[in-house]
Amino acid sequence: MKIGAWLVCVLVTACVSVHAALTASQSSLLAEARKSPHGILKLDERKYHELLQGPRDYGVFVQMTALHPRFRCGACALLNDPFEQVARGWKSTKRRNDLVFATIDANDGMELFRRMGMTYVPVMNYFPPHVDLPEEYDLTLNGYGADDIAEFVSARIGVPFRPKKPLMPKQTAVYFIPVAFAVALASMIMRQRSWQEGVKTLGLMACVSLVLTFTSGYMWTRIQGAPFMSFEPTGAPIYITAGFQAQYGVESLLLIALYASFVASILVLTRFAPKIESPILQRVVVVAGALALVLQYGLFALMFSYKNPGYPFRLLL
Repeated sequence: MKIGAWLVCVLVTACVSVHAALTASQSSLLAEARKSPHGILKLDERKYHELLQGPRDYGVFVQMTALHPRFRCGACALLNDPFEQVARGWKSTKRRNDLVFATIDANDGMELFRRMGMTYVPVMNYFPPHVDLPEEYDLTLNGYGADDIAEFVSARIGVPFRPKKPLMPKQTAVYFIPVAFAVALASMIMRQRSWQEGVKTLGLMACVSLVLTFTSGYMWTRIQGAPFMSFEPTGAPIYITAGFQAQYGVESLLLIALYASFVASILVLTRFAPKIESPILQRVVVVAGALALVLQYGLFALMFSYKNPGYPFRLLL
């Protein structure tokens, strides 16, 4: 009886120690996921196996994607933002420890993707607690939207929640520049004394618009079919490409905005400020316009340093 009891104690101790070791290796991954800004754990092949090995009392919703620029996966970039929004929404819930959001890029787990026989990306799989076989999220059936993904996860985990979406979507921010420019143009035309002056103002603004368009490289990006932007392996957007032989579409919009702000500052200093009757207000406008010119030059130098990393000059930024 003593030998049997001793043997049982040894086995129980061994099982507990193994369980503790597994829990310790996985708890570090869970802590890493909680520290992530979006609540998403970045995986490689080793972390992928550690996260999904048993025993585990949490579910895993993993995105298998190919965001690295060399893969040029448009669907991956399209799905990444909704995935991050859903992960942020889940991170704000009280039961956030019951489910882990994770992502693995093909650039970090190519051998894993090959062994799994994956022929397409992106793929999202849900692993319930204590279960090794996943349930795949059907993009065609369920949809690419953040609300669609959140509904799928809520039904599996049993906790209703909503994704955290940005106040201004990226598409809205991109089109805000031409809309703001059109509103400013209409305001300037309506303030003219006669329709002849309005036509002159309209022609002047059209010429300025053409100059800004051609000097920003917009025509080059259209002729060459350059991509609008690219993405880092982590999914972070890349707005400016290094080197002078390539340019993204978003770079043209940024340059147009900088050139337009420079023109606006010059107009304020030369046309608007001299007409201000209050000396104090006039000084404020002049100082603000001068500071705007300095900051705009700093932005130009900053963009140039992105294109040419060896560029040594900066101003404020």
